[in-house]
Formats: sequence, structure tokens, C-alpha cells
Amino acid sequence: GGCSPGRAGRYAAASAASSKGERPGRVGGEESSESGTPVGEDRLGRVGSSSASCVSSASSASFLSSVIISGDTRPSDNLIRHAKGADLLIHEAYLPEHFDQHDTPEVAARLKAYHTSAVEVGQVAQQAGVPTLVLTHLVPGDPDSEKIFLERARQHYKGEIIVGADLMRF
Repeated sequence: GGCSPGRAGRYAAASAASSKGERPGRVGGEESSESGTPVGEDRLGRVGSSSASCVSSASSASFLSSVIISGDTRPSDNLIRHAKGADLLIHEAYLPEHFDQHDTPEVAARLKAYHTSAVEVGQVAQQAGVPTLVLTHLVPGDPDSEKIFLERARQHYKGEIIVGADLMRF
């Protein structure tokens, strides 16, 4: 069966690299017990660099079918299409008022043109039907804003929402 937060197994973001000089995509130098593929490297190839693999410990035979990772992007039908059936969606998000308050109207409009708002990310996750959404690359990135991100994403998304942090594991 597939990995899920409640099963044995862990998710690892492909961008997680330790301070020990390990290359991005590896967490703690571990390798998957079945394939020998380094943690975080894609074994499925579903969306090229926008997917990651399931991470399994030696005592776990449970694997995640797919993790979809969004970069700086607007809501995308293509991303939604590839995320359907995935176990985890890692997606960036912003609060529009932050750009409005800290940038000129022209700059704010440009930034909004290639990012996904907290409300929109909830819509993307709901349309994709993923059970878990991890919010990352948040603007603003201060801890005081986390509750606002969660509230807005929950307006349209009914699954589990996690505010991501560097080197986070599940």
C-alpha cells in the first residue's frame, strides 16, 4: 500500500539537504530499503523534477506513491492533473495583502502573477484530491502568519494541511 502520514514511512522534501554538505534530495544520507534510490530522488518520473519518492526505513515496507512539489507558480491545470492520485502536495503560497503593503502596485501585480495565494492553494489541493497539503515558501514567512495561511487554505480544502519547515520529516 501507499505511504500516508499515519503509516510507517516518512516523507522528505526533495529540497532538504543537511548542513553536512549532502546534495539536495538526500536526507541524512539514507537510502530506500527496497530500491537503493537515495532519499528524495524520484523513482516514478511522473512530473520530472516536480515529484519525489517515498522514503522508507529498513523496517518499513510501506511506500508513498507520489509527492508533488510546486515551485513558484500560479494555479496550474497541469499541476492539478499530475497531482491527482498523489499522496502529498507541497505547494508555495502567499498572502496578497503582504505584496500590497510592501511593494509598489506594479511589483505587487507582477509577484501575484506567478505565485499562488493561500486561498488558491486550497482550491488546487481540493481539485487534485490529495489527502495532505504542505504549505511552503510562504510570503510572508513569519510564524504569526501561519494561522492565516491555514484558515484561508481551509476555505476550499478539506484534507490535512501542514505548514512546512526546512528539513521537516513525517
